[in-house]
Amino acid sequence: MNCHECDDLLVDFIEGTSDHEATLLVEDHLKQCPECRAKLEDLRRLTGSLIESLRGTYKTFLEGRVMGRIITEQAAELRRLKMRRRNQLVSAAAAMVAVAASWLLFVLVGPMQDRRALAAEVLAKAATQASGIKTLHLKCRMRTLPADNFSLFGPTYDFVELDVWKQFGDPAKYRIEKPGRVLVCDGESTVMLIKHANHAVKGPPGANFDAGWLRDLADPTKVLSDQLREALANNADMAVKHEDLNGQSKLTVTVEVKAADAGEYMHNKFLETADLRRVFQFDAKTKRLETMKIFLHAKEQDVLVFEVTAADYDPQLAAAVFTLDLPKDVAWYAEPTVLPDNEKYTSLNPKQVAEVFFAACAKDDWNEAQKFWGFKLDDRVKKFLGGLKVVNLREPFQSKPYPGWFVPYEINLKSGDTIKHNLAIRNDNAARRWMVDGGL
Repeated sequence: MNCHECDDLLVDFIEGTSDHEATLLVEDHLKQCPECRAKLEDLRRLTGSLIESLRGTYKTFLEGRVMGRIITEQAAELRRLKMRRRNQLVSAAAAMVAVAASWLLFVLVGPMQDRRALAAEVLAKAATQASGIKTLHLKCRMRTLPADNFSLFGPTYDFVELDVWKQFGDPAKYRIEKPGRVLVCDGESTVMLIKHANHAVKGPPGANFDAGWLRDLADPTKVLSDQLREALANNADMAVKHEDLNGQSKLTVTVEVKAADAGEYMHNKFLETADLRRVFQFDAKTKRLETMKIFLHAKEQDVLVFEVTAADYDPQLAAAVFTLDLPKDVAWYAEPTVLPDNEKYTSLNPKQVAEVFFAACAKDDWNEAQKFWGFKLDDRVKKFLGGLKVVNLREPFQSKPYPGWFVPYEINLKSGDTIKHNLAIRNDNAARRWMVDGGL
């Protein structure tokens, strides 16, 4: 190994990221080369001073592994810069530390600086600035169905308006609403109303049902720090750019998000199981998150599927925001209980579950059908499913991360309509009974 080859490996040698063979070669060369040993000592001294400066800047935020990774990335970039430009060592070090310490220098993104590290800094700094918020109201729009799951989306769906209100404190309160579905946490319990079905679900304070991502979105500190952790843990591509929009200075961070472990059927159907590009835009002066856009990586071109259109920080929120007026005849979801003949139902396989449930509906045997239905079967459901005829049931399948099964079916309704879909069933309840969870 010569000195030039050693130069190229010194940064990884200090970081401990070089492979065993390369480490041995560097160690052997250092034993014989005083000049390279001097370079090594210079880099080590620089490492110590830089890391202490960066830790001082972020001592109140993201302690532990995540912050350590940011610091490591920035320190490594500076050391590489030193290796390339030894004549500019002092000025380069001062510039890098200044970027870590001053928000304004985020606008000076240059080719010598690591864009991932700078994007991470923007997210980290913005998260700290959001920590003092008391209330927040977000106006959003999303390509989804008005009454369906809060995280369901589709690139061909029309945009639906959503509102998210949050009041921080102990306990926290929040309200999430779109035309056909509303969820409210008043600090003592959480209730979700599905308007068209007149169904309601109740849970403990902090429950999210199918709206956890929107609840978290209304907490900028959490959503930005979680995004930072996720991006660093998955080595996601991140970038930051400075823009002047209508005479105002903005910083835009783009993060590529790959679905972690989604099966083919679930892939790109819900925000949690999709390949996305998230775009965060901040006001460069206030450091506040102003808008967020989510693009789906579709086959032909990226499609905007979600957008925060307005963010109102610390508005006065009336107490009525965190109350929910329910219809008197609302049907409440009830957790399945153990039946006298419970084993008869727990022993069914997924296809048999669909067979038994549809057979009960076909015969208007609502006592039997109720055993697979979490809400009280009302006249609307009975009219919809009563007297149906099964045309076809195909083999069940699973798709991560859904914990149950999907049973492909085709049925003819008494109304004359035909439905072809996948019946979602699951048995992850205390009674271990199979329950219909969706797909009708």
